[in-house]
Amino acid sequence: MTLIKGFTNMTSLKVEDDLMITVVTGDKGTVATRELVDIPNPTLHTIHENNKLFSLPIKWVILKGSASHSWYWEDEIDITKEDLEELEELNKDDTLKNSSNYVATTLDDAIANKKYGFTYTYDCPFTTLTSTQVKYQLICKGILEALQDDTRYLCVITNNANYSLGILDIPIGQTSTLTKQGTLDYVIFSGACEVNDVAIAENTYKKLTSNSINIKNTDSRDIRIVVVSK
Repeated sequence: MTLIKGFTNMTSLKVEDDLMITVVTGDKGTVATRELVDIPNPTLHTIHENNKLFSLPIKWVILKGSASHSWYWEDEIDITKEDLEELEELNKDDTLKNSSNYVATTLDDAIANKKYGFTYTYDCPFTTLTSTQVKYQLICKGILEALQDDTRYLCVITNNANYSLGILDIPIGQTSTLTKQGTLDYVIFSGACEVNDVAIAENTYKKLTSNSINIKNTDSRDIRIVVVSK
């Protein structure tokens, strides 16, 4: 269960019976916490053969600002260095790790402090449409903390594991083409842009009905485009 303390909704909409899309913002020090996942739901969670690691279709994606993501444990679960090594191997292709703004905990420090995670400041690393970051997580408690004012997150909530999520970053003034990914696609525009020359406001969601669209970033900052598909 995730508890939001201080993050506030900028917009939220149930776009399908099994899909809700929400954008939240929080100033420095705002946190969201997750309790230990005691009994993962097999319809929601993908459990790795190492039962301390799992993935789930509920995703948090940073859209703006800076944050730390941490997983921590006490006596309720025994996380070993081998578990963390396996976690890093599962997430090794994560594009987020290519950013100079991504700083991860060393494994020795994680074991010593019983806390593993990373900090990240949004900087536009997803230059082509790429699968969501942090695919696998530890099954222990977690906390997300904003490190800058107006740090924004997209929260995709679903009970359907068939949804996938892709991320595309567009620098200021540039145009990218986005193609349809599934039979059902929703596109979230984190900043002001033009889609096929039509103005779109920040934090807008659109159902993608055409095979492709051209997106021009007209905002004063780099923007992130997120596609939720099934």
